[in-house]
Amino acid sequence: MRRSNQKQPEHKELKYKFNSDTRYYEQTNAPLSFNKMPFDLKVEPTQRKDIIKSKHVILGRIKNGKYKFFTGLIPTGYKNQYFGDHYEYVKRKKKNSFIIFQFSENKRELTIYFFNHFTLYPKKRLKFITDFMISLNKKREATTPPLNVQTKTNGKPFGIDNKDTKK
Repeated sequence: MRRSNQKQPEHKELKYKFNSDTRYYEQTNAPLSFNKMPFDLKVEPTQRKDIIKSKHVILGRIKNGKYKFFTGLIPTGYKNQYFGDHYEYVKRKKKNSFIIFQFSENKRELTIYFFNHFTLYPKKRLKFITDFMISLNKKREATTPPLNVQTKTNGKPFGIDNKDTKK
């Protein structure tokens, strides 16, 4: 098997906890001066399935008539894990960023891995996500239990009971 010497792109890790009163995930930990993700995020069913290619979206609050953040939650094939993207305009050029969303087993916690101005061809996404999560597990092995990257789902979206998910 050929080993890749390619370095993983830089990412920012953000942590959120679910607030059952507001029904939003609220940011609990983020790198200083990183402001590309809003303080609170909400998961909702997609309303425009003709435009959004996922069954659920994650969005921030509305400011000046627009969502501060909005992306579809696309299943990665791994349990409680999704990806999406975020775009912004920098000097009149559209810049995409790749995002991995990792929900805890009980969906009360959310970890976001934000890859600023990094895009992937669709055929390379799954390998990138798998390689990234494995490398992340190796870094954390000594202090925390590994993230669940070995358990595949049946491709069903966020909100499906665990009893309906293959283990």
